[in-house]
Amino acid sequence: MSDPENFDYEITLQNGTGEAVLAKHDFLYALRAGTVTLTIKALDGSNLSASRTFTLVEPAVSAEQALRNAIANGESSYVLSGNITLTQDLVIPNGMLLLVGTMAQDVPSVITVPQGVTVEKTTARYAFWV
Repeated sequence: MSDPENFDYEITLQNGTGEAVLAKHDFLYALRAGTVTLTIKALDGSNLSASRTFTLVEPAVSAEQALRNAIANGESSYVLSGNITLTQDLVIPNGMLLLVGTMAQDVPSVITVPQGVTVEKTTARYAFWV
């Protein structure tokens, strides 16, 4: 029997109708609603494995709305969780640190600013870390 403290395993992810990625520390990061299947296989020669299908659902609040809520609530920093395509102008207030890109998480994040939409920061200090 394997020592639980030193258990070696392999995790695979199969995207179905949904989409997700495995981030650092085997954290499942959902990208699109639908189904995904995780399989965990023991690497101790026992050939033991287990699979589970998960249904990912749309969050009650979009990533864009969560960012806007953080700004409205006066939060001093915010880590972007997922990709955002802005639907209206965004003003990042003085002193707020907005972390975007691969430095923000193990999963890259992107803010897409469509034509006609602007992003403005109200300070000369760094607002984005990309």
